[in-house]
Amino acid sequence: MPRNPHPLRRHGAGAAALLLLPMAAAAQQGDGVTLYGRVDMFVAQDNNNEGASNGAKLKVADSGGLSGSRLGVRGSAEFAEGWRARFVLEQGINLDNGTLGQSGRGWGRQATIGVSGPYGSLDAGRRDSAYYDFRNGFVAIITTASFDPVGVVFTEANTGRVTVTGGVRTSDTNTTSGNIANTAIDGTSASAPGDYTTRYDNYLHYESPRFGPAQVAVGIVIPEDERVVAGTKGKGTEVLSAAINLRGEGWRLSLATQSEKYRTSITSAGVAQGRAEKTVTALGASYDFGFMRVAAFVNQDEFVAVNGTQEKASEWAAGVTVPIGAFSVDAMVAEGKIKGVADKASGHGLVVRYELSRRTDVYAGHRSNRDDNSPTTAATGRTARVKDTLTGVGIRHRF
Repeated sequence: MPRNPHPLRRHGAGAAALLLLPMAAAAQQGDGVTLYGRVDMFVAQDNNNEGASNGAKLKVADSGGLSGSRLGVRGSAEFAEGWRARFVLEQGINLDNGTLGQSGRGWGRQATIGVSGPYGSLDAGRRDSAYYDFRNGFVAIITTASFDPVGVVFTEANTGRVTVTGGVRTSDTNTTSGNIANTAIDGTSASAPGDYTTRYDNYLHYESPRFGPAQVAVGIVIPEDERVVAGTKGKGTEVLSAAINLRGEGWRLSLATQSEKYRTSITSAGVAQGRAEKTVTALGASYDFGFMRVAAFVNQDEFVAVNGTQEKASEWAAGVTVPIGAFSVDAMVAEGKIKGVADKASGHGLVVRYELSRRTDVYAGHRSNRDDNSPTTAATGRTARVKDTLTGVGIRHRF
């Protein structure tokens, strides 16, 4: 292939795809490097009665109906008996417009290097958290893409993203940013997502070997966001994500938790005001009967604001997958509620897939969510029932 450096200079992160071409050739030569990916596109009708565009009905063509579109390269090589070095580089792709996912990051889904051996594996870089691996373990019954009601419900009934006055929800940060932010004076912020943080930068992730049915995973973030304001040094964001997984023939039982202590809030005068914290803890189980697979988990969400105010939410989700020849039917339900507040979110989803081949399937999906106590305006604190439905068809190919 002729060498032409000019497109690399012009297109920056987009040139990553060009860099993967020689890696694909290396994979064919069997040197332990593999090119892989998923491409997923769907068209749908989105009906939402929230906000100023009350009663909006939108036709959408979007990427990632069943799973996020992606392109990745991974590899490993033995450097001692029983020990291997390994790496993963994975970027998200928005098929509808050809842009990169994860806010335009070149390798926004994963970018890690690590080692594996008799004592487990250790990876460093940007990676899915141990708690996210737990949630991902229930795919495709409880999915993580467009027709999944779980993420939407857990976000709507989530602590730290709403303002509560007198037991009534009076504002909803999700209508603007989806985050509750502890903003620092230097213009940056430490944010808690509506549901949970899926992946982290500067992340160290360890997975133990299997001990019978048990395996342990734990990860921490190196807190690079420490800062000094007016002579006062604050702590950086600290993250601990961990999971215990028990697996057997057709069954799984998992306990996972994720704790985020956001960096110290410091005023311009150098007064440390404390740190916000967010913790999610879940217990889940699944069983494969052969003719169908069932899964469920319960989740506890707690947020502590800088001033010490605490909020808690209880959430649950359940689903079933039924294979019928080349067809597969996934059905799921979810519900969440903030403790002490007349606020409940609920939803359900249904996906029917048909395998055109081992790597390609077509699908039809429907998701419906309802928030029973969403404020119409922050000023009045009036509440309204918010409904959102998404119905569409799509195609996915894996390679």
